[in-house]
Amino acid sequence: SANLFSAPHFSGESYIKLVGWTVPSTSFDLRIDVIPLETSGVLLYAGDMSGRKDFVSLVLNEGFVELR
Repeated sequence: SANLFSAPHFSGESYIKLVGWTVPSTSFDLRIDVIPLETSGVLLYAGDMSGRKDFVSLVLNEGFVELR
């Protein structure tokens, strides 16, 4: 499969914005390979900018991956 995005390093203030991508309402597959420099941080956040609380996030929390 082709890699759509590649980012060798994020400084803690960096992000990739996927314009036009929406959170699927049923299911989706996602693969992320990371080598974290910190034990906590946001790996993925996808949300609606309309003010609704409809979002999905993948975070690293004290070394554990959490899907919210």
